[in-house]
Amino acid sequence: MNDNELDEILGQWKTPAVRKAWSTDLRDALNALEHGRGFFRWLPRLMPVAGKGLLATAGAGVFLVAVAAAFPQSSAWFSTPPPYTVDAENIRYSDNGTPRIEEYFTATADYSGRKSEIVLSATYPDDLHRTIHALFMQLFDRIPWLPDDNSATIAKARFTAYLKSNCAAPERFTIGNETVLDHRTTVSQNIATESPDGKTGKVWRLTYWRAPDLGCFTLKNTTEVRQPDGTFLLTQERRPLKVTTSRRQ
Repeated sequence: MNDNELDEILGQWKTPAVRKAWSTDLRDALNALEHGRGFFRWLPRLMPVAGKGLLATAGAGVFLVAVAAAFPQSSAWFSTPPPYTVDAENIRYSDNGTPRIEEYFTATADYSGRKSEIVLSATYPDDLHRTIHALFMQLFDRIPWLPDDNSATIAKARFTAYLKSNCAAPERFTIGNETVLDHRTTVSQNIATESPDGKTGKVWRLTYWRAPDLGCFTLKNTTEVRQPDGTFLLTQERRPLKVTTSRRQ
């Protein structure tokens, strides 16, 4: 078969006629995909960064509902305000002493003894993605242990003893008492070393101001690193801004 014969065959072949409603049906289908199920596929491209934060917040809300449904005993925990909250900021210092606010947060003590504190909200001024990530981590932190968990009972007993000691801990030595935002605190220190023998590497001095009347919450802390001349340079600081007491107290 030569090219001319092939052209004659192709010229005789006709495709079926397109029905008149085809273009209308196609347009409706595309609109349905764009505004319906395909919406969430295109949403990340169209939504600005701030909008993604709102989406994360919505997802966190769904997570809360799921937790309440799975663990009914947790509903009262989430709806009951803590006895107090502390607004504070974490500050980082450069080598020349220039401060930079790394984080704003609101927290309270964890009276179950599970951990030292529960962060209720946190914002990182220079890192939106870290702020969104923190939102989900805070929700996990607020899930209470089940009542029959034996480790929860042990933690609660340890926490009670810690309160009775006025926030004194064996791994730290108490250096005095100070009043911070009208709350008396126990000031303690400990030394952390980079090497096991403490003779090589960096050496840090950690100082804590914990308030017994606030569940031994750390109202303030500082981290200092030892310099070659033996002095300590401030590298990090938690600075309290406000203590808010719940009205139910």
